[in-house]
Amino acid sequence: MKLELKHIAPYLPYDLECECPSLTEDREVPKVCDMVGAFSDWVAISTKDSNVHDEFEYDEFKPLLRPLKDLSTEIEHNGKRFVPCIIIAQGDDDYFTDEDNCLYRYTDCDRYNYERVRFENIVDINAIEWWIMQDLIKWHFDISQLLESDLAIEKQAIK
Repeated sequence: MKLELKHIAPYLPYDLECECPSLTEDREVPKVCDMVGAFSDWVAISTKDSNVHDEFEYDEFKPLLRPLKDLSTEIEHNGKRFVPCIIIAQGDDDYFTDEDNCLYRYTDCDRYNYERVRFENIVDINAIEWWIMQDLIKWHFDISQLLESDLAIEKQAIK
């Protein structure tokens, strides 16, 4: 698998950061930049202060994403700290958390006869409701297994 526009496009409205090469031509580029645009063969990046703008091909950068295992830990996103699985569980009766903030989903509608499925173990990403998928993308969670393929960098590891 290689990094492509289809992997990056969902994150574009949500200020995705990426790690870029340390040098481009004659100027320094910070290690972490903001992705400001994506095209079929390249992405546009900018620094936080907008002093540097550049373009990179897909094999020249890596997006910063969170692994799904971080759903049960406190994260910071846009200056707010929260535990994602608690937000998800509050938004839908089919989801609940345990004392360790692990997110589970009921597998059928009968609350007395159910099987608990840990959210991180849901193999079919298409089985996740759209509103949850939007939140996962907005919070920069890896929904395409890019971390496992070494096409992304874990967000906590770079900061």
